[in-house]
Amino acid sequence: MGNIVLVVILVLIGVISIFNLTIGKKNRQKANAHNRDVFGALRDKAVDEFGQAKFDKMKKIPYMSDSSNGYILCFDKESDVMAMITYEDVFKMKCSSKKSFEAIIDGDDRYFNSLVCRISAPELEQDVDIRLAGSRHRRNGFMGKAILQDAEEMRTIITTGKIPSGKED
Repeated sequence: MGNIVLVVILVLIGVISIFNLTIGKKNRQKANAHNRDVFGALRDKAVDEFGQAKFDKMKKIPYMSDSSNGYILCFDKESDVMAMITYEDVFKMKCSSKKSFEAIIDGDDRYFNSLVCRISAPELEQDVDIRLAGSRHRRNGFMGKAILQDAEEMRTIITTGKIPSGKED
């Protein structure tokens, strides 16, 4: 009797593994294609703004929100240019200027419902709001941790100009 139960469990694990390999691979391919489309459009916008040569020289850090909105943070310390590229606009700042960053989190100790990163700089006419999360996430869940980590990384880069280790392009 015990052997039959063990065989049934192993067969179920095998079926789930095969399903995960086939369906999971298709889903990853779709996600990668979507990311290429999103960041390709933002890249084109940045090239139009800065020119190909200057854009290629810049450090670029991509961010994706939970609603599949993409953002690219670009900067070049030599020419003292920092920019946040969104679908709507290109927000230019100086790397050397004093910038402030505020992560506005709506939620409690276990969950958050939204996370908006507000960037202000003297060169900007108004504050720039980057919405990284617009739906409910557990702070300790996979997506919640990733979103909070992206916000903290963005804060570090914008306020200090230093790229965290492992993010250099």
